[in-house]
Amino acid sequence: MLTKVILLYPGANLLELVERFFFTYSTWNWQIPLRINKNGHVDQQKLMTIYTPTYPEMSLTAKITESTQKTILDALIKGLKKTMESTSIP
Repeated sequence: MLTKVILLYPGANLLELVERFFFTYSTWNWQIPLRINKNGHVDQQKLMTIYTPTYPEMSLTAKITESTQKTILDALIKGLKKTMESTSIP
């Protein structure tokens, strides 16, 4: 997941990358599978699909439920808020 953020924001410094990580994944449209490469099949039936960056591509989130997806998203939003609070301190 971090590799994707680094690819999306190549000029960002470390602090920006941490904030962008939480922002990107707390707002990600999880109907779109998360992958590094654009090749491969699309599994639209999963709630949250994250593929390995290696070949053969495999889903890391095959057993995600609505409950675990909510827990993950809540943690990402909490991480984003904490990151934004700590970076806004002068």
